[in-house]
Amino acid sequence: MKIPNFRNAEVTKSKVLDYLISLGHPEGESKARFFLRWGFKPEDWSILASALVKQANENDYTSVIEGRYGTKYIVVAPIAAPKGSTPPVKTIWIIAKDEEFPRLITAYPAS
Repeated sequence: MKIPNFRNAEVTKSKVLDYLISLGHPEGESKARFFLRWGFKPEDWSILASALVKQANENDYTSVIEGRYGTKYIVVAPIAAPKGSTPPVKTIWIIAKDEEFPRLITAYPAS
């Protein structure tokens, strides 16, 4: 099944620049090395954001987790990378209890 209300999904600039492709972030550094290796660049941060949205929009979620802050949806599928390849990525999205649309929590290499 698809994530509900995905047409309004949100991937913020700060989530991409300050976390997913930030070599200086203590938890994001390994993610940054992965995404940078596939050709995603800080100056073109919206390309990564678009690839993550497309991945979740075109694929069914693999699991759903109800939590105290909302409902999390996990999608595992390839993304289109600038270098012309399609690395497998796990994305985690949340629809917070007080919101109606999904927001990206994290993305990392799927193993």
